[in-house]
Amino acid sequence: MGWSLNTAFFDIAASEKSVLAASDFYIPFEIGPSQADKKTQIMDFKSNLRTAIALMRPQGNEILFAQYAEDSGKNRFFDLENMLFYNLGPSAFADCGGHGIFFSKGLWPLCRGIAAQ
Repeated sequence: MGWSLNTAFFDIAASEKSVLAASDFYIPFEIGPSQADKKTQIMDFKSNLRTAIALMRPQGNEILFAQYAEDSGKNRFFDLENMLFYNLGPSAFADCGGHGIFFSKGLWPLCRGIAAQ
């Protein structure tokens, strides 16, 4: 059984096997002055994304495949593990990453509206 959330700033579609999220912003560890106007939206996105990830239930020896993709390429120079793991908080991955986590990044066309599908 899954759930979805579609807002003006982000979308999340989640189930026990997968989480697909799209947002209008990069996931920061701390919200700086340049993102102060989006603080509420960023915190809401991070909280809902943590919840979705924590609800995943891998079976047997399944590993978590975590991918970051963007359409512009402007954020291509960053530490992927920090953005997907550390910036969300390792506790979100406690139950679903026990057998390992595979990180991947690349370019992706705009994927807003995923939760409405």
